[in-house]
Amino acid sequence: MYVGAQVKVNIYQVYFDANSQVKLDSGFIPYDNSHSPNSIWREYGVMKDLYDNELFTLGLNGVVSWKFRDKTALNTKQVYDFINNNDGYDVYLFNPWPELSDLFDSSWQQGQIWHKSLIRVVKVIFEQVGYNPNWIDLHEKKEEVVYCNFWVATPSFWKAYMDFTKPIYEYIEANKSDSSLKEIFRVQSSVNFSDLRAYIMERLINTFIALYKEERQYKTIQYPVSLDRQYDNLIAHSRAIAKLIK
Repeated sequence: MYVGAQVKVNIYQVYFDANSQVKLDSGFIPYDNSHSPNSIWREYGVMKDLYDNELFTLGLNGVVSWKFRDKTALNTKQVYDFINNNDGYDVYLFNPWPELSDLFDSSWQQGQIWHKSLIRVVKVIFEQVGYNPNWIDLHEKKEEVVYCNFWVATPSFWKAYMDFTKPIYEYIEANKSDSSLKEIFRVQSSVNFSDLRAYIMERLINTFIALYKEERQYKTIQYPVSLDRQYDNLIAHSRAIAKLIK
């Protein structure tokens, strides 16, 4: 927890074993996700648990993984200083890879490179919960995109976001035997054994912002990443993609 001049900030950092626990940042709130029945949902499962237990009703709140510093190169002081020096925003974005928006029109297109069934299954889910499947095709502005669930927001933003995402979570949970969704439950990573659920949920924030920022007048701000870092990351992304499509 951090109490600045403006507002209290709670950022929970998720870990699931001893190896991930040693990677935690001392300024964040540790959250043991090793025994949660929702652990396969990764950060979204933690978000839902905290939100349902009314822990996001005051101040600013966020949930990040144990990989936060590795991916952003930011320490907790930089995070809290940025929030404290930019009072009055609805959501603060700490996007580790803003340069991806120079390669892809949306985070869904980026995800499709690595997870071939991503867009198809998400459009099926959107249609089933009464959302427009074409929302997946919306352009996402570079300065409004975030990956890895690295964001912090106000209680009112959290409520609207959870109202938007819960129908998707509930539909997937209720339809695990649906053959049209079988790709969702196939393991995508041999490192952390996550399936497609985590990759779907982390991208919904970008669709939510693209849909509602202007209509609801949400104020968003993204932590600035140097052009040198973006360039280095872009080279790494390009090499990884080239290796993938060989």
